[in-house]
Amino acid sequence: MINEIKIEGWVTGEVKNFTTSSNMNIKNFSINSTVGKKNGKGGYDYLNNYFNIKAFNCATNIKEKDRIIVVGNLRQEVWEKNGKKNYGVVIYANDIQLVKAAEEKAEEPKQEEDDLIEVVGEEEPIDISEIPF
Repeated sequence: MINEIKIEGWVTGEVKNFTTSSNMNIKNFSINSTVGKKNGKGGYDYLNNYFNIKAFNCATNIKEKDRIIVVGNLRQEVWEKNGKKNYGVVIYANDIQLVKAAEEKAEEPKQEEDDLIEVVGEEEPIDISEIPF
């Protein structure tokens, strides 16, 4: 089965670095990827999507507000908190490419019309509480 995802976005928040007892370096961070949908007024409505990323032995030096491309696989993780099982999907990165370092831009990232993916046929937002896991 094919389980591969490629996504471009901006690093949001702190990049947390961990080293395991076997000297494996792990980076945990999130990215924001913006999707635009044409509205009835001739403009675009924007939806920000946030994705959690885990990168193992990643040599790419990344930090908050860097624009990157991540290629990896989707993995479901399970953890327990306050006696309750929690589930989430994380992207396990196989490759990370730095598109633009944070110092290279003067202001907050803005998506250009050419950078957007038009979403067709989604009239109602998805209520994530209805997802069974």
